Amino acid sequence: MIASPPSLEDVLARVRQRLGVRPTRDDLVVRGRVEHLGSLGTFTWRFGPRGSFVRTVDASTKRMVGASEHRSWVAEGNAPVRDLEWGEVDEARLLATVLSGAWLDPSSGVSASLLPEGRVRLVLGRGQGELTLDPATGEPRRIVILSSFAESTWRFSYYESFAGVVYPKLVEQDLPAGVVNRFEVVSVTREPSIPEDFEAPAGAPSARFHPGVPSEVAVERLPLPNAFLIVRPEIDGRAIGAFIFDTGAGANVISPRAALTLGLPTIGASWLGLAAGASSGTVRQAQSMQLGPITIDRPAFVEMDLDPLSAISGVEIVGIVGYDVLRRSIVEIEVAAPRLAIFDPATPQDESAPWQPIVVYRNHVYASARFEGHEGWFRLDTGAPQVPIIFNGPAVERLSLLEGRGAQEAQIEVPGGTMDVAIGEIDGFELAGHVFGPLAALFPKRSAGAFADREALGNLGQDCMAPFRARFDYRRKRAAFVKRG
Repeated sequence: MIASPPSLEDVLARVRQRLGVRPTRDDLVVRGRVEHLGSLGTFTWRFGPRGSFVRTVDASTKRMVGASEHRSWVAEGNAPVRDLEWGEVDEARLLATVLSGAWLDPSSGVSASLLPEGRVRLVLGRGQGELTLDPATGEPRRIVILSSFAESTWRFSYYESFAGVVYPKLVEQDLPAGVVNRFEVVSVTREPSIPEDFEAPAGAPSARFHPGVPSEVAVERLPLPNAFLIVRPEIDGRAIGAFIFDTGAGANVISPRAALTLGLPTIGASWLGLAAGASSGTVRQAQSMQLGPITIDRPAFVEMDLDPLSAISGVEIVGIVGYDVLRRSIVEIEVAAPRLAIFDPATPQDESAPWQPIVVYRNHVYASARFEGHEGWFRLDTGAPQVPIIFNGPAVERLSLLEGRGAQEAQIEVPGGTMDVAIGEIDGFELAGHVFGPLAALFPKRSAGAFADREALGNLGQDCMAPFRARFDYRRKRAAFVKRG
């Protein structure tokens, strides 16, 4: 007689029996040592009631990801706290249910279904993951969470009993470009729950604004087709060359030569998302970075070979800045002029300006736009001077954007490698009330790198920002797009 395959309830019952996880009013608190982004430190994961959690890593820099009942957030280094947006929220909450074992509780909101080969599909809102269970023990071995950039993989090994809770002694997080974070669990305890523990930290001021320094920042625009906006910040009191000011840059970048010239110490390693993948790099830390009226304390920079950018620009590019400045200030940009002004976010604003909502998602800024009967969110990218619009691969497929368009196929060189695309035009594109004529657009033939994002429709380059003077107010999640005269 052939035995019938186990049901979902059979599988869940076996996992519950092995892990000894039981719902409780107390928090589950996991503590230990960590190798995080190439530096050693400690970590604390606290999982509370109704999906609340906070994961803290204290290494060369401090990183916290958390959620209360009403807000999900991330605090990185000394940057102001950022709210998680879109799928980030459900991805973080889904991971928390796996790390805490709460996915086994029907009240967690996680939907589970069986997959072949000892895997379980987990769904929480827009968060999706595939959990692999050990066929012999029922222990979770790996969770692969589908992320907007790439799959996020967490691996679990060497289970032990901690006060009646069976938990892995080693948890490893695989990041893009081969970067791995390793968490060695030392203790797992139950502790009384304190709701305030899950609130975002207030944070200390990480930027200073100098009243006597003009808000206008010297900026130049390189010749087309590589018309990057160039600024020259002072790093540790020294202006060492040309930096691209890029609203599409989620982290500071510095060339190896510039880091060596400045003598910046290494504090770890990280990765950068590129158009066709990801790249790893050493992380360097300065004491200060000043750009116009703002000075940022203890900024971090990811090392990256910028020689290819320098070659196409005709100017030696030594770095890239963007999010670090935008997150701490109000920034006004005119691409065509060019013009750049930086203001203290406490500066009173013109409330009669045409403000509209923006979303700051994974350290990038997004605005809503329309085209050809479709409406959605697009990343605003001053670091993309060559092509007005690059759609995300999932949007091309979901909206059937290539049907009847007569686009031409090509293979293009992009940061991180090559990309197979179709080249065509978009009609009637509308941003902030301005309707553009036909705009050139790239349609990726497959989803990869930065253009695999399922949340937004695509990326808008400088041509789409040229008609405006744009004022970005990240703190209040808004921007004003004023048409240039």
